[in-house]
Amino acid sequence: MPIVLIAGTVYPSCVSVNSGPFGIGWQENAKSPLLRFTINIVESKILIQCEMETYDPAADPSLYVTRALDLARAIVDPIAFTEGVGLLVYLDEIVLPGKEKVPLIHQHSKLKHICTAFAGDGLEELQKLSIQDPQLHRALNDLVVSITFPGPALVNCARAIETLRRIMYPAPDPSRKQGWQFMQQELHIDSSYIRVVTDASVEPRHGSRWKVDELLADKVIVHTWTIFNRYLEYRKNNNQRLPASKFRLLV
Repeated sequence: MPIVLIAGTVYPSCVSVNSGPFGIGWQENAKSPLLRFTINIVESKILIQCEMETYDPAADPSLYVTRALDLARAIVDPIAFTEGVGLLVYLDEIVLPGKEKVPLIHQHSKLKHICTAFAGDGLEELQKLSIQDPQLHRALNDLVVSITFPGPALVNCARAIETLRRIMYPAPDPSRKQGWQFMQQELHIDSSYIRVVTDASVEPRHGSRWKVDELLADKVIVHTWTIFNRYLEYRKNNNQRLPASKFRLLV
């Protein structure tokens, strides 16, 4: 049977983690292929073997990469918990059945084209904003984590958008309605566009995190990046309402 190898590291490197080998079979649903994983961690170096019935080089590797990451975390997190030490699992290389090594880059192909507010020479200005505004930096970090480690994406995206609401409307707003309305008006965003992000976070925020719809997660991430870019355009516009002639209503 074809075998794909997935390699990575447990950080920080000063902590030596050793565990395994562990084996587990995984089938997403009745129509999905059966995947057999074997994971071994030696001196914090992770090696995961994924054996599959058939291998299609054109298929999306996220099916087995996401499960491999879940499995690695399922082994490392109990160590972190019992030792009381923060450990980070990062997978960074795939070895395909033909022995070709492919770097595993956690990148969302659509997002670069969305980020227009501080593109090119404006990057340093955005970095200065991030340094000067801790709330903005934390929201940005939520977004980066959401594409680096897909598990928390839905919750992180919603929290980032909620942070923007608080930044834009810092006045007391117990019901949060005034803040949302102000944000929608200033950025020209319909409430339905924002609800795609906030509604998707409800179930995982309340503990239902077993299954994440990848198509929904992709939509949430794109909406979040688009809203965030609108906000950065707002900052460039001296915190003045964006002109409707230039920024169409997002619905």
